[in-house]
Amino acid sequence: MTTPPAPGKEPPMVSNAAFVDDTNFFAPSNPNLERITDVSSEFFRIRRIEINGKKTELLAINPTHNGTITYGGSQIKPQDKSKASRILEV
Repeated sequence: MTTPPAPGKEPPMVSNAAFVDDTNFFAPSNPNLERITDVSSEFFRIRRIEINGKKTELLAINPTHNGTITYGGSQIKPQDKSKASRILEV
């Protein structure tokens, strides 16, 4: 329940924009990661949240699968081992 604005005052404006920053998914295998991204994509679709797949990075440690995953409407390839990446700007 919200309190109405005081007489002569405008109600506060509420933005409908939201930002999801630095979401990290961890999985022990490619099939597990695909399941996580499928579920999260469905959640984001239901909530009308758009994911920018072009800003998504896939980091693989000791990969057994070198294929891509689909996320945010983009095909994401694992990063080259020689490329540095930052998590939470650290």
